[in-house]
Order: sequence, then structure tokens, then C-alpha cells
Amino acid sequence: SLIVLLIKIPELSKTIAKRYYGIQLLIMKWLNQVTNKSNGLVSKNISMETTQTILDKNAACSQSLKQQINLINESQIPTTKEEKPEMIINRKKTLENKNMNVKQAAIIIQSNWRGYSDRMKIKRMNESIGILQRHFREHQLKKLENEQQIQLEKESQIMITKNRHKRYREKLETEIKLWSSLPGCLVENEWNKERELAAISIQRYYRGYYVRKYLKNQQNYLKRDKAARIIQ
Repeated sequence: SLIVLLIKIPELSKTIAKRYYGIQLLIMKWLNQVTNKSNGLVSKNISMETTQTILDKNAACSQSLKQQINLINESQIPTTKEEKPEMIINRKKTLENKNMNVKQAAIIIQSNWRGYSDRMKIKRMNESIGILQRHFREHQLKKLENEQQIQLEKESQIMITKNRHKRYREKLETEIKLWSSLPGCLVENEWNKERELAAISIQRYYRGYYVRKYLKNQQNYLKRDKAARIIQ
């Protein structure tokens, strides 16, 4: 079996231990299985001779497995006795240099990543600030345009009102000059006609107002009368 070969050929055991790192775990698993089998024989209905024979075989197998584990452990111990001190020092320096290089590489990677992350944050912040500034300028420009439009409308309204008042004043001045140039009797006759026309207009408007009010009252009366009849 494999265990017998490993025990008889120690060099093979060292080679397998170096190449296959899981061999020790496998052997320990076998050892546990053998131990469990030996412990389980007590509860079984087997003759004493058979039980003793199985226990002897299991003990021999356990001994072989333990020897193999010891050989593997010895093969994994660094061969400091066979190596020269210079080789050991060089190996330590090489390992230290590798560890140092790994640490330096990690530091460089972290530094570069932090720099890249900070640059991206600053870039995003600048873009956000640019967007806010653009929106603010657009809002201010639109607000200024609205204010200018309102101011122009106010100024144009003021100009229209001034022109209207000016034309009305000029019209009154022209009428006054015209009436001043006419004889007194003619002016009085014209004023009487104007008063009559004004009185007629006032009476017409009043009659219209009175008729509308009367019709509205009649409609309300008819609605109330109809509602009262429905209720009755």
C-alpha cells in the first residue's frame, strides 16, 4: 500500500510531502478513521479473538500512520543544518525584499487610487458647480429680461396716458376757443341743446336700469311662486 511504500522509502515521503501539501491531512484523516473503528469494536457482538486480531491490525496501521506523519513533519522542517549561513541570510533578505516590494506596491497602488479618487471627486464637484453657476446665470438673465420688459411696458403705458391727456387737453382748449369766438345767444342755444340731450340720455339709462330691475324682481317672484306650488 501507499503507507508501506512511504515508510520503506523516506525520500519518497519527503518528495510527496513537498509536492502535495494535503497528504498530511489525508493521513491524519485515515488515522482518525482507524481509531474510530477500534473504539467501535467494543459495542459490537464479535468474538474476543476476532476483536483482538482487528485491534492488533488497527494498532499496527495506526503506528504506521503516525510514523508517516512524523516523517512528513521532519521533511517540512527547514534544512538549516544542510544549508550554509550565507544561503539562509540571502533567503531571508530575498523574503524581506519581496515583502518590502509587496508593501511598497500596495502603498503605491493605494496612493494612486486615492489620488485618482480625489481627482474624480474634484472633477465632479467642478462640474456640479459649473452647472449651478450656469443655471444661476440663466435665472438672473431671465429675471433681468422680465424686469426690463415690465419697465418698458410701464414706460409705454405712461407715454400713452400722457399722450391721451395731452390730446384731451388740446381738444378742450380748441373747443373753448371755438365757443369763445361765437355770439352769446348762439352759445346759450347750443348749451340748452346739450343739456336736453344729456337729460334724455340720463332718463334713457334710468328707464333701462328700472326695467331690468323690475324684470329681475318678476323672475325671482315667479321662481318663488313656482317653488311654493310644487311644495303644496
